[in-house]
Amino acid sequence: MLIVVITDGLPNVPRNPRVVNCALVDFTQQMRDGDDIVVTILQIVDTFEGRDFCIDLDDNLVNEGAKYDIVDTKTFAELKREGLVNAMIDVAVEARDNRHLSRQEKHLKRFVKSLPEISVNAQESDSKLKEKQAERKTIEQQLLGQ
Repeated sequence: MLIVVITDGLPNVPRNPRVVNCALVDFTQQMRDGDDIVVTILQIVDTFEGRDFCIDLDDNLVNEGAKYDIVDTKTFAELKREGLVNAMIDVAVEARDNRHLSRQEKHLKRFVKSLPEISVNAQESDSKLKEKQAERKTIEQQLLGQ
């Protein structure tokens, strides 16, 4: 199951972010498999506190006692670069592709993805772009039930 949360990153009720952390940690303790649920947070406003809260959930939930690392985050900067629709498609693709990666592998993948791309070969770039577009179209069709 994939849960996508679109948020400014700051909990409203209750205002204490620790309540959210504790609820997620408690929830993971009831899970039988770490691949059952992925929670992806899409941060739509660039506030320092909100970004830190979202990244903390992504990076430190296991350190706080969660049985599994179920939270992924896309920051506002990532959303601005990708666009909301493309980010949501990427979330679906990543949830499918990243299920068996370790926490460190997921973070390394996120870091590498955030680096600017350098095109060495235009023909190779065109080929990769066409592959990515075809993959997105397939995912869009799956998401829309076509």
